[in-house]
Amino acid sequence: METKHKNNLYYGDNLEVLRKKVSDESVDLCYIDPPFNSKRSYNQIYLNIGEDKAQAQAFIDTWSWDTLAEQGYQEIALNEGGRFTPQIIELIKGLRNVICEKSTE
Repeated sequence: METKHKNNLYYGDNLEVLRKKVSDESVDLCYIDPPFNSKRSYNQIYLNIGEDKAQAQAFIDTWSWDTLAEQGYQEIALNEGGRFTPQIIELIKGLRNVICEKSTE
């Protein structure tokens, strides 16, 4: 786990970065830029001269409830170590019910 650093910018999956790079109880603000689950693929377009419109896939914004999401949910629901309040656990359970239904549509 990293020691305290100020003004860091991380690129990657937010859950992976938070778990591997950020100490517990050390974040005052985490900003994640929507939109999410736009069901689109986004490309980087290169500024080539002429007709060539070279592109590379930047990221795919399609989300579904998968095994990784379920693992994260179970981690919170089991509340080993008592890190989460009962209210947080109930909130996550409610969100899971809504999100799981939406991700299968």
